[in-house]
Amino acid sequence: MVDPRAGGPDRSVPRGTRLRALAAAILGVLACAITPAPANAVEIVDEYPMEMIYTPAGDGTYWAVNSSRIYHLSAGGGIEDSFAVNRGGFFPQSIGVYGNRVYVMSSAQLLSFRTDLDVEPNPGLVFNDAETGDRFGGNQAMIRIAGNGVAAVALGQTNKVGMVDLTTVGVDPPFYGQSWFGGGVNDLSGQSNVFQACVISGPVAGGPNATCGRGFGQTGAAPGQFDRAEDVAFVDGGVLVLENDSHRVSFVATSRGGCPCADFVWGSGPGDAAGQLNDPASIVAIPGTGRVLISNVGSRRIDEFTTAGDYKRSFGFGVREGPGSEFETCGIGIGPCEAGVPYQQNPLSYFSQLDIVDGELLARTPLDNSIQIISLDGGAAPDKVKLAASPVRVKKGKTTTLTATLRPCPQSATHVLFQEERGSGWSNLGAKRKVNASCRATRGEKITKRTRFRAVSLASDGRTVSRSAPVNVTVKR
Repeated sequence: MVDPRAGGPDRSVPRGTRLRALAAAILGVLACAITPAPANAVEIVDEYPMEMIYTPAGDGTYWAVNSSRIYHLSAGGGIEDSFAVNRGGFFPQSIGVYGNRVYVMSSAQLLSFRTDLDVEPNPGLVFNDAETGDRFGGNQAMIRIAGNGVAAVALGQTNKVGMVDLTTVGVDPPFYGQSWFGGGVNDLSGQSNVFQACVISGPVAGGPNATCGRGFGQTGAAPGQFDRAEDVAFVDGGVLVLENDSHRVSFVATSRGGCPCADFVWGSGPGDAAGQLNDPASIVAIPGTGRVLISNVGSRRIDEFTTAGDYKRSFGFGVREGPGSEFETCGIGIGPCEAGVPYQQNPLSYFSQLDIVDGELLARTPLDNSIQIISLDGGAAPDKVKLAASPVRVKKGKTTTLTATLRPCPQSATHVLFQEERGSGWSNLGAKRKVNASCRATRGEKITKRTRFRAVSLASDGRTVSRSAPVNVTVKR
């Protein structure tokens, strides 16, 4: 790690300690291999209601939060469970999930809550130490959590980005290993806007690294001088930082020796032409493709780029044929792009938060309080089955209802087989069940211990069409 202020190694924490404690977590990010371009067309294949700040849980369900409660929601948006957050000054900005905890950014604090306890108020509440809160230093914060437990937080109000290691949550009191970067973030005087970064593995109050990440980030034209960091996407070798006010994206390398390092920027605007950004709000990587999607709010569409910034295509309502048109695709080899239809004509033109789940794009449309499920593979969505359990926490000996939903509806599958994980395999729960006219099948199952379920969709000849992600059901304590 190089200290940008001194021009030499930062030895406030022993080098070996830093590398052992943080390299695997903070500097190890998700890899994306570049593959051929996707097909030209996209299609909205489903819609879920969503009125709150949310995050997908990875099993087809969601965690959501408002000013007083945290909710576990089914794939269709129904409430599975919830608990009160009896805490003053609770103003959530974003939410994420990792392991058995949900994490909420609220009032410059990173709060975490156990998801497997039936206790109120504040089940398993843990919040970060005052030092980490000082480094967050702002209320405008979007949290993104990678599969390895690294959380990246885009701090638009303070023009910087923080990365914290959530695998250390068991420490009491908790101190998350962390790194910070942005223009002048180690300069409390606010005089420098040069890109700076630092890594710390433990509390440093009053120590030689006490200024690490505490300064407000300063803006500028160079890479890493973030101008309202709005969102972060994990990509091969580092992170992409979406900057709202400068209508661009910065790449910060995190996996090379001596980094984090601000490498390059891309994007131009504001403007509505193909490849331009205009008030961008969210960025997400498409796994295994070397591409990212950006919700281009000012142009009322979603844009697709390579991670190096090469523009590929856009989609939205009226982006090619203009007002009155349906959901369309435009871009290279397809046709010229324009801004989507105004929000007043179609509230679905306003896309905000983006997520990728099971190869599909989840795009929030907040003006109608919903999430649009968008297939990216050239039109019709592949046959899939999604499983939900209601409730997901039950008293011992009580019953949960398993609901399997086929998408699209109809599809080649006609039956569903419910299964329970036993040992290293899966056992069938009775005979296969025929799906109804709504492409759903249900089964009630008595719960005596924590159980893992899945659903398998079958064609009329008995062959497997698709398998759902597993769903966990636990026993209330």
